[in-house]
Amino acid sequence: MLEETLTFLLNLTKNFTTLLLHASTEASSDEVFDVFCSALESSVEMQHQVYKCMEDCGFYQIKQVPQTEIKTVQNKFEECCY
Repeated sequence: MLEETLTFLLNLTKNFTTLLLHASTEASSDEVFDVFCSALESSVEMQHQVYKCMEDCGFYQIKQVPQTEIKTVQNKFEECCY
């Protein structure tokens, strides 16, 4: 139950952060911009706190990618995009 709740909160904060990002870039005045930027900063901090809690509980595990796999993906992009 805790993992599902934290996952829901993480997704909620991600969506809210995205909304605030767009709102701040389209602000009609400096005052509105400042309000949205402040809220965006708070939202990003909240998102990080939820993520850290999930990581500490073992719900959000980071897999280390071998350098060879990173190089393989990098080479693919270099072949198709340059």
